[in-house]
Amino acid sequence: MKVGAAWNVFDGEELLEYSIRSVMEVTHYRVAIYQTTSYFGSRCSSTLLKTLKGLVEAGLLHEIHEYDAKRNIEPSEKRRMTSIKATSMDLGGARPEQVGYQFIHEVNKRELGRQLCL
Repeated sequence: MKVGAAWNVFDGEELLEYSIRSVMEVTHYRVAIYQTTSYFGSRCSSTLLKTLKGLVEAGLLHEIHEYDAKRNIEPSEKRRMTSIKATSMDLGGARPEQVGYQFIHEVNKRELGRQLCL
């Protein structure tokens, strides 16, 4: 069995190395999915990319991948990406097509991390 780990990173990168080191011995592949702009238009710290590249150079991460959260997500895509088992309560009282785009982007980033680990 092989184990991969993926981190979604926008801020808090000062803790990332410690998190990675805590699973180094039990993971075979490690990736970070990062954003340079938040869902609300804020820019990442000026040190984020340097930190991530340093973690790759040190052998702590195998790969980094930039995620662009600027694109619009259509209601039909929201519906397609939401589990058919999700209840209204799971979705905060919303229907799948009404789910916030931040939620869908988070799902996309987790899936991207999973695929990169494969």
